Amino acid sequence: MARMVLGIALCAVHLFAQGSTIPSPIAITGNASQVVFASIVPLVGSKSGGDNIYKYSGGAATTVYPGLVDTCGPPGTSWALGTCTLGSAVTGLQVSSDGGVLAVSITVHTEYCDFDCSIGFPTGQIGSYQIEALVTSSGTSNYSSSVALSRNGRFLLHACAFSFCLDDLVQGRTQTVPFFAESVANDGTIVSANTSGALSIWNPQSGVRTVVLNPPPGNSLVGNPVIDPLASHAAVQSAGTYIVDLSSGSATAIPTGFSFSGFSDSGAKILLTGKDSTSVNQAFLADIDGTNLQQVTSEPTGIGSVAVSSDASVLVAVNGAGDVLRYDVAARAREVIFSTPPQMGTSLTGTPGSAYSVWGTALAGGYAYAPPGGSLPTSLGGVQVLIDGTPVPLIAVSPGSITCQLPWELTLGTHTLAVNRPVNSPFAANNQVSLTAGSHYPDFVVVAHQDWTPITSSQPAQNGEILHFYMTGLGSVTPSIATGVITPVGPLFIARSPNCRGIGATFDTLFAGLAPGLAGIYQVDMKISALTASTQPYTVSYDCGTANISLFAQGPSN
Repeated sequence: MARMVLGIALCAVHLFAQGSTIPSPIAITGNASQVVFASIVPLVGSKSGGDNIYKYSGGAATTVYPGLVDTCGPPGTSWALGTCTLGSAVTGLQVSSDGGVLAVSITVHTEYCDFDCSIGFPTGQIGSYQIEALVTSSGTSNYSSSVALSRNGRFLLHACAFSFCLDDLVQGRTQTVPFFAESVANDGTIVSANTSGALSIWNPQSGVRTVVLNPPPGNSLVGNPVIDPLASHAAVQSAGTYIVDLSSGSATAIPTGFSFSGFSDSGAKILLTGKDSTSVNQAFLADIDGTNLQQVTSEPTGIGSVAVSSDASVLVAVNGAGDVLRYDVAARAREVIFSTPPQMGTSLTGTPGSAYSVWGTALAGGYAYAPPGGSLPTSLGGVQVLIDGTPVPLIAVSPGSITCQLPWELTLGTHTLAVNRPVNSPFAANNQVSLTAGSHYPDFVVVAHQDWTPITSSQPAQNGEILHFYMTGLGSVTPSIATGVITPVGPLFIARSPNCRGIGATFDTLFAGLAPGLAGIYQVDMKISALTASTQPYTVSYDCGTANISLFAQGPSN
């Protein structure tokens, strides 16, 4: 029998309507002693709202800006006719180098109910609006849109009536900016790219707008220009990303395949993200001209949001497991500042003895797989899955899913399933869900040709061919087999036929039982027949009630 590696995706778990369980975006102070970030996960002892903004410093996290609470509610919630708030998601975050000033951009999602909402869902998301805010020790100020903060915390650029305004937060004065702008330096210099693609700067002291660079014919430099804190360079989007010397107007392309993520406060380094040799997103540093490219992170789960300290000696990044990390660039040292504990949904259903995938975020710190042969472990990568407090065998773990085997001896009815991943975190875990065990919940993993190659539109199933369906949830087998044991090649462990029906084809069951070499996975061999004559592949389905799978098939030519 050909050996198959099965990617198991067995059930989806709804997490949250808006916001992220993984801290994102993040920003740091100049010395990297404070981390400001957004997350929908509540702190220990508090209740969840929208996408809250937290500050982590000295080993403790505090809420600095609360997210908006979901006012729509689940199906069955009755509320007045009109618009409700689904929740909020932080889309932009800037903090001054000393941590005293915070600028934030928030997208608020809304729904509208035009009938009795106690019947079911409202009519769906109808739109969103922006909240732009400045948070200081003296309070919070709101703006209409397009808030940008200088790194020293002195200047705030924002939209005002029919124009843009530049607020000097130290001297308490406001100047009108006569054009669209998105980024401001420590001395108040503003960078802008107009609709024709010309890059220009404007200084509040002189009030003079200077065109720095005109694009070549057929090219455009529009696209979120970002000025560095010292007003010496700007990053602009064109066919790629360019770093422009604002004194000379010369433009240098950053390395192909990389994205610009920010300047160091010193103006000497740029922070980039891009794929490593394994095609995983990582953080890199380069000189201001794009030379001396250096990979800093090497996270198996990749990195998302990342920030750089003033002198580029420290990076703070968030990996795919929800760990917030501090990297000492020179020492090549990695430190976990804090982690996100497991976050899961609710109300799962599964069948005793079957392989089963639990979905969520921050479920594991990386990727780990049970070693071949023998029995499955009950701890893998520092993670355990417990049903009613008892560890169950594990097949694979990752930050987004854990595949385990539900015990054969699990009684039918309701149980408690929990994921145990001990981490240092200020957040509350959402690691326990209700699991209903039933005798027969068929689901599909994959279907393959008779020779175990994939079925595709270019290699469709043929009339009369024997296909291999790999499934879960078919229930008890004869003879019995112990929990956690890899199914041997012999004897055959027979399960009842899955009681499914073909749509567009007839499927005749030849064998249904546990798949040799795997644990909790069933192999159902079927002969496909009664296909309509066709020279082109078309789609047929195999429907098992609780799940169905579609595949390409081709009948005999006329």
